[in-house]
Amino acid sequence: MTARLATTALSLSLALLAASPPSDPAHAAPPGPARPAKAPAATPVDAAPVDAASTGAAVRATLPNGLRVVVIRDRLAPVVTTEINYLVGSSEAPQGFPGTAHALEHMMFRGSAGLDKDQLAAIGAQLGGSYNADTTENVTQYFYTAPAEDLGVMLRIEALRMRGLSLAPADWEKERGAIEQEVARDLSSPSYQYLSRLQAILFAGTPYAHDALGTRPSFDKTDAGLLRAFYEKWYAPNNAILVIAGDVDPAHAIAEARAAFGDIPRRDLPARS
Repeated sequence: MTARLATTALSLSLALLAASPPSDPAHAAPPGPARPAKAPAATPVDAAPVDAASTGAAVRATLPNGLRVVVIRDRLAPVVTTEINYLVGSSEAPQGFPGTAHALEHMMFRGSAGLDKDQLAAIGAQLGGSYNADTTENVTQYFYTAPAEDLGVMLRIEALRMRGLSLAPADWEKERGAIEQEVARDLSSPSYQYLSRLQAILFAGTPYAHDALGTRPSFDKTDAGLLRAFYEKWYAPNNAILVIAGDVDPAHAIAEARAAFGDIPRRDLPARS
């Protein structure tokens, strides 16, 4: 998992969001192949039937619980990448806890109701896929690449993590060490020091003065209760965009997304900072 500075280019998901208003663990598999390039202009789809013959252009649907789904068909290889984007990052961290979003990103790999951390790792190995995540100031992203025939498995993994993360205090005590090592690594980088200090100057007095990495003092005083409160505020279907890109039929992919996420209730979201 990684935390990225505000100067990093925004992802495909943010570009799609702008067009449609309303970091990494040792236990994660190695980074997967590059994600497909940004597609041509999207074709909006909501409750209307999806044209299964659509190729190249983005096809969209919004589930009744508010989850936005974007499918981009790419037949270059028999693989698919899912990326679920939660529209929250370090800018919404509690006062005095700048790394909360990044810490929760790490904990998403520590197990959920119906899928513990060992099962998550075993499934990843059996699929021969790769998965990881990153956190920025405004979005936290979880991406998974595997054979296209396993799309349903990938979506159910993400649905289980959205539905009920474990967030056990003992797991956080273990993960705290991993994320503090990540902080130590970045603090030893001259380029990171330069960019983070520049960001602090440019955005002084705003939630963007701190990047998404967090600090060791913040993690030392973070506990599982604080992480759960953040998770329950922001990790909801109506605060997420699911992007599916690869060798998939758009109608089938959206049907799979409905089956996996459709019964997760929407939540009332807090006011933005």
